[in-house]
Amino acid sequence: MCINHGKLLTAMAIVLLSLVSSCKDSAVPSAASAGDNPPGAANNDPVIPEFAYKDLGYTKGIFTKDGIPFSGRAIQHYPDGTLKSRWNFVDGLLDGLVEEWYENAQRSTYKLYKKGMRHGITRYWDENGTPTKQVLYKNDEEIEEIPETPVPQNTGQSPPPEQ
Repeated sequence: MCINHGKLLTAMAIVLLSLVSSCKDSAVPSAASAGDNPPGAANNDPVIPEFAYKDLGYTKGIFTKDGIPFSGRAIQHYPDGTLKSRWNFVDGLLDGLVEEWYENAQRSTYKLYKKGMRHGITRYWDENGTPTKQVLYKNDEEIEEIPETPVPQNTGQSPPPEQ
């Protein structure tokens, strides 16, 4: 049996090219079409618009915007433009995270609300960023003050120094 190596190589090249061209349209994105984000990093969540807190109304315990119960995020700034506070509202009531900062841009409080009532952990910091207190709330009632957990000095990575 005589094998024509030229014809064999041509046939193999044709098969190889057809395989490569059929894989070109596969589901794996190319580097050019993947964009600047690594896989899984794209954020397609809607952007929540922020409104100035001073533009909200308050009627009978309900925060309003243009006369209707407000759902969204409200912010307040210090005169120099530094963020002072950020509130989240649903149907005119505080709902979700409320954050406040000192004029030096250090966080002062972190509060969680549910349907207008504190519900969850509230944390407080001093102007230097040191945690001062954390309190657990349920339905706007203080359940307990939770002691801050200090950062351990010996993390087990190396033996403690000899004294």
